[in-house]
Amino acid sequence: MCVKVNDGSYSWGFKVKKDRNQSALKDRLELDEDLTAVLADVNLDLKHDDKLVVVGKIGSGKTTLLFSLMDETVKLGG
Repeated sequence: MCVKVNDGSYSWGFKVKKDRNQSALKDRLELDEDLTAVLADVNLDLKHDDKLVVVGKIGSGKTTLLFSLMDETVKLGG
């Protein structure tokens, strides 16, 4: 098995914080204290030669799912 997710919950987990000592171009990301799951109860089991197509409306979580599989989001559970 190559990818297995059981009841995964994911959040972006970052917010932009304005740095008052610097110009607006010097904004920075910091961890959000109130993480809310963007994706919840994700179950996925992909084997070596499986192909996956992710489709959906704008804002339905396609990019978040792909970034979560690459461990680029905050994992809240699963």
